[in-house]
Amino acid sequence: MSVTLSRFETRRACDLELLEICFEITRPVAGTELPTIDVPHVGEVRKLATRWASGLGLAPDLVGDVELILSELTTNAVIHSGGDRVNVLVLFQHAAFVRVAVSDGTTRRPVLRRPGHDSEHGRGLQLVDWIAAERAGSWGVSDDGGTAWCLLTLGEGGGFQPVRGRDAA
Repeated sequence: MSVTLSRFETRRACDLELLEICFEITRPVAGTELPTIDVPHVGEVRKLATRWASGLGLAPDLVGDVELILSELTTNAVIHSGGDRVNVLVLFQHAAFVRVAVSDGTTRRPVLRRPGHDSEHGRGLQLVDWIAAERAGSWGVSDDGGTAWCLLTLGEGGGFQPVRGRDAA
């Protein structure tokens, strides 16, 4: 099954890199499983973002964190928004931060849940919260409720994979 993206774009300005992905979704019934037709969109977002971040030379653990955050926020937008379009933005500022934002154009605010031990769903924002805390970052929702975002600050090395020379151990 092929995935049709409305827009896929990368841009560079000074020390900023931007990835933008937009796609249309079916309007799910609130509280139901991810519509089968929209399942490939989440995987495509992960794949494109991983390829983009790896191409920038970001460290594998940072690429993995961005991939997981995008997966969780994109899945939430597709399942819970009730909208018909999702916009994904990833902004990387060299040696400073990575910011992920997923907009669904609605006012339904994502909510951090505390699911039971045997619950199969409801842990996505807990993962985002944990990753943000581990990277001295933050996450939240825009005032209008239409955009969930996560900011990861970058420590020593600026998020890049260390380059080893020929003589390095």
